[in-house]
Amino acid sequence: MSETSPVKPAKAPPTEFDPTALPPEDTAKWPKVIGIFSLIYTLGGLLCSVGLSVWTVFIGTFMAKMMDADVTLPMGVKVAYLSLGVANLVLGIMMVMGAVALLRRKRQGVKLLTRWAVLRMCLLLVGALLTVVIAPSQIEMQKAIIEAGNRQMIKNGREPNPIPSDEDIHRGLIINSAVFSGIVAIYPIFLGFYLSRRKIKDQIKHWPTR
Repeated sequence: MSETSPVKPAKAPPTEFDPTALPPEDTAKWPKVIGIFSLIYTLGGLLCSVGLSVWTVFIGTFMAKMMDADVTLPMGVKVAYLSLGVANLVLGIMMVMGAVALLRRKRQGVKLLTRWAVLRMCLLLVGALLTVVIAPSQIEMQKAIIEAGNRQMIKNGREPNPIPSDEDIHRGLIINSAVFSGIVAIYPIFLGFYLSRRKIKDQIKHWPTR
């Protein structure tokens, strides 16, 4: 009786190397450009927004007292400005995280920056609405400071400055708020539209999530 040799499994034919199976080489420069600019934008924005809140709530009132100007911001206005300052601080941290992740080519960076753009626009709208709501308090504060300055000028034998009308001060507040909000909104609008493009979504498919 002859022994039968075991059947050896057939070897699979060698497969050819398919370069399309590998993720394409990412040589795009936009992640670095946007990441660095976002960091610069964040640092400048935080200094301006948080500094403005501190100035309005604390330093502005302190200077008014130093000039013997009878003015006090309502507690609701102080709370609103401080809340905006805290919200801007949180958004600033969010943007730093997104910018760093973008520089490392992580998909999380695109998501964070896209959400930041939406939240930043919402916060700008809240800030613009707050300017309209607290305009009467700001008008009284500015007039009191001007009047206090005029008293000092009269004591020193100088001609006092004319006191603008409530309408002029109100118009100035609205114009300044609109110009500031418009300038600040340029980058969030650009960033939101740029990162939402189909080309960007296709390019980051091969990026790691974290």
